[in-house]
Amino acid sequence: MLLKILLGAISSGAFMLICPGAHTEVSGLLPSSVSVDTIPSPIMITDTSRHPFPVDTIPLGQAAKRTTVTRKDSIPSTNAKTQPPKPDKKNGVFIRDTVVMPVSIGRLDSLTTPKPFITVRTQPAEPYMIQRVAFVNDFLNRLNYLRTPYNKPFDEQSRMEYPRQRYVRMLFNEEDPRLNRSVRQQPEPAAHTESIAYSLLVDEFSKEVAAEQMAEFTPKDSTRLFGEVGYTVLYRNSQHRITFYLQQVHIRDYYKWELLDVDATFLTSNSSDSVQASSMKRDTTAFLASETHETRFLDLYNQLRDHKNLLNLLPAKQLASPSMALLAKYVRNDTINVQQTGRVNLYLDTRRGWLLRLHDFHREKENAGWLITELYNPQFKTALPPKPIERVLRRNKNTK
Repeated sequence: MLLKILLGAISSGAFMLICPGAHTEVSGLLPSSVSVDTIPSPIMITDTSRHPFPVDTIPLGQAAKRTTVTRKDSIPSTNAKTQPPKPDKKNGVFIRDTVVMPVSIGRLDSLTTPKPFITVRTQPAEPYMIQRVAFVNDFLNRLNYLRTPYNKPFDEQSRMEYPRQRYVRMLFNEEDPRLNRSVRQQPEPAAHTESIAYSLLVDEFSKEVAAEQMAEFTPKDSTRLFGEVGYTVLYRNSQHRITFYLQQVHIRDYYKWELLDVDATFLTSNSSDSVQASSMKRDTTAFLASETHETRFLDLYNQLRDHKNLLNLLPAKQLASPSMALLAKYVRNDTINVQQTGRVNLYLDTRRGWLLRLHDFHREKENAGWLITELYNPQFKTALPPKPIERVLRRNKNTK
């Protein structure tokens, strides 16, 4: 229907369409010495007496005006006479003859502005979004009693609101069944004993940290961080799991992650693989970024996906273990392909006898983010950490 109306309007001379970039002179609207360039988009000039839609027009004092449409350069000219066709030096075409038509000009702002499809509303963040332990640095700030859950410095009032011992306990995973009182009351001896032992260990750790009063329990520059990340890989059309162990090291003025070892029980390796791997030339510029643990070790995943040489990520003077050497070989020749990232854990060595295992929990509650899931302390005869991490801790202890 709309198309029929527009065709009827065109045949009756109700409007004229000026091509983009045309030069327009309106008689009676502006002084004869001024030329007006139209905007570079189609403009509809209507006769209100024949227009099929209501248009708010500009009163010109007359029913129709003479409009001269021609193409000139944008410099105002006092010569309004019709010029013969001339070559256009810029575009390489001839200028058409002047066209004169009786029209009246409609308002260009009469078009209805379209409504947006999406409405954006700003809402305040939920408490759990602010209070969750988003980064490892946030965890250290809370462990050292430097920042509140709202990331504000501690003052006298906030210390009364968050006593240090209770504040430390907030850094543990509250959904751990070993910290659940109902589990301690279960008749099963094993679960009861484990729950009691771990709860006492948490109490001991919290008291030791709180005894420091205002002092930092473990300054950032003295901590050591280890990583444990699992992957699902495809090997000979079968899915298998591998686990990497890493250490964050400080080299001159920056930090980076290095591989310690890998657990890949499905691979059968021997010492010759390690000897052969040790003779390979390494790329010393390859590295894993210092904050890649905040992205579930995405840098390491990319190395596996792109079939890079994993031996480049070992410490410079460390020989590759047989399992690491064989895995690096199979990753390099596309025999092993990574599929997805599994569980990620961090191990924080406080250098105060305590080793903390951290896990990043993603849930809509305040007790989320990097939280303590296990405590290790030889003094209390706890379980040992993974062997590659234990070896590094023992070696560092013996070198002191």
